[in-house]
Amino acid sequence: MTRGAPATLVLGDFPRITVPVARCLAGHGIPVYGAAIMTDGRSIRSRALKGFFQLSHPSRSRDEFVTDLLAVIERYRIDTVVPVGDGELSALTSNEEALAPRIHRLYPTAENARRVLEKSRTLAVAERYGLPAPRTAYLRTRDDLDICPEDFPFPAIVKPQDRGRANPMRIRYFESAPAMQSFMAPLMDSGSEWMLQEYAPGVGVGVEILMHDGEPLIVFQHRRLKEFPITGGVGVRCVSEKPDDDLATQAVRLLRALEWEGLAMVEFRYDPVSGSARLMEVNGRCWGSMALPIQCGVAFPYYAWQLLHGQTPDVPSHYPAGSRMRWLAGEIRRLPQVAGQLARGERPWSNGLGDVALTGADFFTGTRDALWSWKDPVPALRDLRTATGELLGTVARKGKQLSPGKR
Repeated sequence: MTRGAPATLVLGDFPRITVPVARCLAGHGIPVYGAAIMTDGRSIRSRALKGFFQLSHPSRSRDEFVTDLLAVIERYRIDTVVPVGDGELSALTSNEEALAPRIHRLYPTAENARRVLEKSRTLAVAERYGLPAPRTAYLRTRDDLDICPEDFPFPAIVKPQDRGRANPMRIRYFESAPAMQSFMAPLMDSGSEWMLQEYAPGVGVGVEILMHDGEPLIVFQHRRLKEFPITGGVGVRCVSEKPDDDLATQAVRLLRALEWEGLAMVEFRYDPVSGSARLMEVNGRCWGSMALPIQCGVAFPYYAWQLLHGQTPDVPSHYPAGSRMRWLAGEIRRLPQVAGQLARGERPWSNGLGDVALTGADFFTGTRDALWSWKDPVPALRDLRTATGELLGTVARKGKQLSPGKR
């Protein structure tokens, strides 16, 4: 336990990340507060959080954001800040000069952050060091849509080139070039730049590492069993695995090339048919499946906190492989997509029904939830209520579209 420690601020309105990180740190005697900058006023309630604050959005006023943040830091004796979202990471590193003298930063420097938030820079480093990645083209203007390479492989996905700024779309899957061009045309005036990337078949594998002085202190690996969106996105069901030597070697090589210090999750797409893996991206802050390693006894946030405070982490030599975790609210959010695939004949009914049945079976198979705790049930219940409301809203909209008056 860390008695008498100054407080830590977890920045981000993402319960499935914020709450596990807060519980991890609070469980080691560190007072934890939470704050949000990209929210509609909702707050996160958890016994692990001593308070939760709303900060001015930096896109409205950088000065107000910094003033609000420094006021919270001063009032609550906060000496460490932990971002759990890309927008939060970008906001912090964009104000590095004002914040660096005041806090321990459980996040990368501004230069390193840009190397992973701007995916083109990550892929450029990967290519230089021989790490395989999907074929990629960049969409910056409407003209880029029209001159999309004729031989570009489809299906493909489109996602923002810069994850650190607000974008009207996170990720989208397209079967053909015409479908992509039609959908993307209105978005080309949003000011965002986009990556067109060939769809990599297989499963998502995350190699999670704590780097210190160029060396990995601990390596953890998980495989995604379900994703949202279902064509590739965040993991809503995953399992811990023994680190694959080749993937771990590639991940460490990339992080060394990025001159990385601290936490990172290197994401690959692994194709079990061909046995090949391709780099997708690097998460340079606490990642979405952080609850899984914590449940396996790998306290990544605490080890990083210890390093920042001059302590030597006592990292475990191993962890249990085969531990499963699911994010129930994410499972619920992906149900309409599963139903849509079944309705369009894109998925066998036996497979789709098995997918849905697994959601219920997880209650009885020892699969742990990313948020649920008998000692702290409110975060999971509130997250579930939000997801259920979204599901009912989707069902109601679909029902209106199918009603006789709409035909």
